[in-house]
Amino acid sequence: MNTLKPLYEGPDEHNPNFDIPVGEIDVASIVSNRRRLESTLPGVIGSARAITVNTDLKFLESTSTFNPRRRVDEVISPGKGWEVIDEPQGLCDGTYEGQCGYSGNNDCFLSGHHCARGAVIGNEWSGWLVLTLKDLKFGIIVVKLHTWHNPDEQLTTAGWTSVNGERRRLGSPNEIPTQPERGISDASLETDNIECDMGRSLKMRSYDTPALPDTFMFDFAINGKITSLNGVEFLAQKHDVARVVETLTLLDDPNFTKDPEDVEVAFRLRGSGRQLVFGISHIYWA
Repeated sequence: MNTLKPLYEGPDEHNPNFDIPVGEIDVASIVSNRRRLESTLPGVIGSARAITVNTDLKFLESTSTFNPRRRVDEVISPGKGWEVIDEPQGLCDGTYEGQCGYSGNNDCFLSGHHCARGAVIGNEWSGWLVLTLKDLKFGIIVVKLHTWHNPDEQLTTAGWTSVNGERRRLGSPNEIPTQPERGISDASLETDNIECDMGRSLKMRSYDTPALPDTFMFDFAINGKITSLNGVEFLAQKHDVARVVETLTLLDDPNFTKDPEDVEVAFRLRGSGRQLVFGISHIYWA
């Protein structure tokens, strides 16, 4: 839950310094009059709001053919260890009119910048992240990931040694060797860029996927059918579309359903304890 409060409400007063000089191209007017596609395709789980995006997802189609392991004999229930991180205050939908980042800890309210990388983050002990996608029709599901979060950013599971912090049962799938936990190392800090988050400067950091232990598994489930990817398979299927934009195609099957239906999608990490923290910022579906 976002507890940040706005310092003031309503749009900013007109700032003449933002006016377009006579004879120059008015980019804001062009953008604000763009064609708005009526669609219920995507969801933004970090803000719990639906958004509208271009429905052309061809660039995300997977061309590789792999045969992942599947299991259908496990109950999937929402985990207790997922949390929202770096969500700014306000309506931060990326539009020109959005009133975003008016909280009292913002350094500059005139920046007009929706500057944050919010996500729902978790590790192995977080359990399953379970979501419902409304009215899936064309059999396309793509998730946008953050694979680069550090263990000390995930506070909910601090001190846990098992899924949901519960006592382990003998022979349970949680009984998987894990690597030693780590904090932010010197190798995770970079000097090539400075990011901003809710108006404050952040430590310079790496956005590369960290080394995955041999025990690592990434599970996702669609309507209860679990697909498991080991580290090699996961890296082969993950696409680095742009800087800090990682996507994974979960479903690309036009014959998945005949009529629009609600679909349950779930995610979890295994075999890495608190060592690896992944985030999910967007899910796109059609």
